[in-house]
Amino acid sequence: MITIILIAIIIASIAFSIYNIQTSKKREKSLKNKLNKMSLSNQDKEEAHIKAEEIILEAKNKALEIQKNAEEKELNAIKTVAENEKNIAIKEELLNRKTEEIKKTEENIQKASAETEKIRAELSQKLEKIASLTKDEAKKILLEQMDEELKDEKAKKIKENEEEVKLKSEDISKNILIETMQKTVSEYIGPATTAIVDLPNDDIKGKIIGKEGRNIRSFEKITGVDVIVDDVPGSITISCFDPLRREVAIMAMKMLIEDKRIHPGKIEEMVAKAKENLSKEIRKFGEKMVYDAGIRDVRPELISLLGRMKYRYSYGQSLATHTMEMVQIAENLAQTLDANVYLAKKCALFHDIGKVVTAEQEVILTQ
Repeated sequence: MITIILIAIIIASIAFSIYNIQTSKKREKSLKNKLNKMSLSNQDKEEAHIKAEEIILEAKNKALEIQKNAEEKELNAIKTVAENEKNIAIKEELLNRKTEEIKKTEENIQKASAETEKIRAELSQKLEKIASLTKDEAKKILLEQMDEELKDEKAKKIKENEEEVKLKSEDISKNILIETMQKTVSEYIGPATTAIVDLPNDDIKGKIIGKEGRNIRSFEKITGVDVIVDDVPGSITISCFDPLRREVAIMAMKMLIEDKRIHPGKIEEMVAKAKENLSKEIRKFGEKMVYDAGIRDVRPELISLLGRMKYRYSYGQSLATHTMEMVQIAENLAQTLDANVYLAKKCALFHDIGKVVTAEQEVILTQ
């Protein structure tokens, strides 16, 4: 309806413009005819002609203004029609959407109604079935349903209990470890790479060095250590990263100083003897560790490996001290938890045995 009215207005504006233009043309023609008929003087004719042209020009300008206004009205009317059509399209789209939503809602309602009818039918069947059951049969069915429902509840409770036990067990285990560690006294000794051997006098330094350094070079070659003779008066320093080699060198050097006969042959003899003595000391210390731990039936080669822990360090602590500390902690934990105490101590005793096995490839000791 709005579109039809706007079109009518446009047509009327155009018609009015055409009418004004035609009227102006007729007036111009009439004026020309009148001027032709009148017998005026040349001056009067000229004035009349100028006046006629002014009237014609004014009529033309007015006609153009009317035409321009009509065109503007036409453009505004077209814009209005376009906007109205756009608004109508938007409203139609919204209406379609609402229609779709209503349609979907109706479908959902129909589905829900169908489900409700289905549930009602199932309940009716169950009621009919229950009505025909005996007391014992109904009781059995009821218990079975309750058992199914309780399964989920049991699983949930078990899971909650497991979480609670886990949290409590962590706290308990922390407390047990703290109490056990408090009972254990740890000894920390910084690992050393050098050792000082005291000399009876400085004259012995010359014998240790030997002619042109022959003795000291021989000693360093056989033992695998570095000997420093000038740092501290009345002593020499033996330096080596391997604690077993350093211990062999210390023993051999002390025996050479005591014997006072220092030459390559004697050095080789004393080093061999020092290795043998160290091997015995290692075995003796290993037997003590086994005895202190209360472990039985340990193979000889394992006893020797345990003895080597006396000369090795791990994180600033003697490996032997650390191992015996772990044995004590394992014993306390096993007793607290009612576990196998003997097995716990045995595992703790050998838990770091791999750290001394590598030393066997570096130092040859008589087993």
